[in-house]
Amino acid sequence: MHLQFSPDNCKLVSCSGDNTARLWDVVSGKQLQLFEGHSEGVHRVKFSPDGSKIVSCSTDNTIRLWDVSSGKQLLLLEGHSDAVKEVYFSPDGSKIVSCSMDRTARLWDALSGKQIQTLEDGENISALQFSSDGSKIISIMENTIRMWDASSGRRIQILEGHFSTVCDVKFSPDSKTIVSCSQDRTVRLWGSMDNKINVAEPGEFKCIWQAGTQICGLSMKNSIWKDTNGLTTQQKLLVEQRGGTF
Repeated sequence: MHLQFSPDNCKLVSCSGDNTARLWDVVSGKQLQLFEGHSEGVHRVKFSPDGSKIVSCSTDNTIRLWDVSSGKQLLLLEGHSDAVKEVYFSPDGSKIVSCSMDRTARLWDALSGKQIQTLEDGENISALQFSSDGSKIISIMENTIRMWDASSGRRIQILEGHFSTVCDVKFSPDSKTIVSCSQDRTVRLWGSMDNKINVAEPGEFKCIWQAGTQICGLSMKNSIWKDTNGLTTQQKLLVEQRGGTF
């Protein structure tokens, strides 16, 4: 089940394993619309940025676009070959991105329903988000974060550093930094030196800092690294977090 407030905070949309999504009035609690069409449980529902539409995704491998005012289905998006887990609008509402158990993410035109791009890298994709200008997409793949160019579908960068499954990842409001959290018990902030994302020069986003203590890995308790040369800032931080001293 999943919930989301409308942009004006007056309505609430929910979805359920009963194959439906429902629209509710926040003040009265009255059901305003029933969205029926999926043949299996609905995983996610999201309002468009202007609040006029709702997108839903389901175990039935489909994505559906709904009109908030009438409750009617506007589009049926088909292409995934397995359950669709996540779905999001772009900031301007012109595109929809989805990810599925078929190990792909797909970019769709929200007006026509046409598939624009397929994003795939051989692993399960989750937790998608657009950058604030809609030009980039970030996703989770196991213990890494992937950044994609929304226009070409090309992978721009892999952010590596977590030692266990990444649970969530988010752009900052200005998209100059990315924050991630993982089952390795750390939170990491990623960014670039010039605060820009350059498609032509991948590899510029790096870990700025991390918080928490990793649950796995080699213990360095009481080890001394005083005369060690050549370690990066990140490596030094790892040594200190695992009990080493400089």
